[in-house]
Parts: sequence; structure tokens; C-alpha cells
Amino acid sequence: MKLIDKYAGALTNLPSSGSGGCHTALLGIANLGVLAGLTEEQIHRDLHNAAHGSRHISDNEIIAATQKARQENQPLENGAGYHPRPISRKSKPRVKPEYRDRLIERGSGVSEQDITNASPVPLNNDQATHAYQLLNSLYSPDDHLFIGTKYDTDVKTVHEWEGIISASGPAALPHYIPNPVSGLQRPARLLVQDSITSGRVD
Repeated sequence: MKLIDKYAGALTNLPSSGSGGCHTALLGIANLGVLAGLTEEQIHRDLHNAAHGSRHISDNEIIAATQKARQENQPLENGAGYHPRPISRKSKPRVKPEYRDRLIERGSGVSEQDITNASPVPLNNDQATHAYQLLNSLYSPDDHLFIGTKYDTDVKTVHEWEGIISASGPAALPHYIPNPVSGLQRPARLLVQDSITSGRVD
């Protein structure tokens, strides 16, 4: 069976979102698409059209899968002249041993409570209120923030986020960008032909 046929079959059998397995399958199908010599744009379009189920599959989630597949695979068909994108690897900063030892010595005997007491905005003992305390301490109610999952794109005001956290708790919103944004939707910096906008700036 040709790769393009395997790719088409995998698209047809893409698991329903929300039932488990869909996120992993996106990358698997994208890998097949790259190996078959398809462009990111074609793979993105095919995955977008094939996605179904109770959980919304965002364009960012599909793009993450196609870009990862493009970086890690080389076409086996129609792949002449293909060069995979280099994967950037940031070197870890080196800390001189004597400086490290000096820092450790300065922190000797300091407890977690000492650090808490040194904060200009001490946290209370109720962890359920820590999210509110962070938002109220750092932002105005009308500041726009992104809080959500890795692939969400919507931004809301701090006041709106407080209402959402009050209703569902902060656990459902694991990804937080601390810099306030304008609240405007702008073209996302993505490698697809479709017009995609996002309120995020990362």
C-alpha cells in the first residue's frame, strides 16, 4: 500500500475528538502526509476537514502537529530536494561552580515560610483563592489576558476570567501568558494559507 493510501485511510479513521486518541492521531496522520510528500498546507486542510467530535480541534493544534511532522520526517515519495527545518536547540546557561556554591551558602537555613514572609503580597492559606489573588495583585479588571489550554486563542478581561475561574476552577486553565494583550484578534504567525487569527502574542 502506498503512503498516500495509508494517509487517506488514517484520515478516514481519525478518532473522534473528546473520546481519546485524537490528539495523538493528528501527529501520526501528519507524519504520513509528510512522508508521502504532501505540503503542510494540504495536511492542515485535510486534518481540519476530517476533525470531528465533541472537543473543538483548533487550528493551532493541527498546525503544531503538521510542523512537528515536517521537522522530524523526510518525504519518501516525491521528496527530491527536500531539506528538513533545523530544530533550534538553546544551550543551557553555564553557572560557575563557585557562584553556585555561594548561592547555596547564602540560602542555607532559609525555609519556605521565610520566603513566603518576604513577599510584599503574602499568600493566604486558602489555595482556592490564590488565582484571584494573583490576578487582583498584578492586573486591573479591564486588562486583557490569555488563560486557557495550550491551543486556545481567545483572550478575555481579568474580570471575565475571574468569573470563569469562579465557575470551573483554575485547573481547567493550565496555560497562562502573564503579559497583558490588546484584546484584538490579529493574524497568527502560522505557515498555512488559510486566514487564522488569534488574540495571543506567543
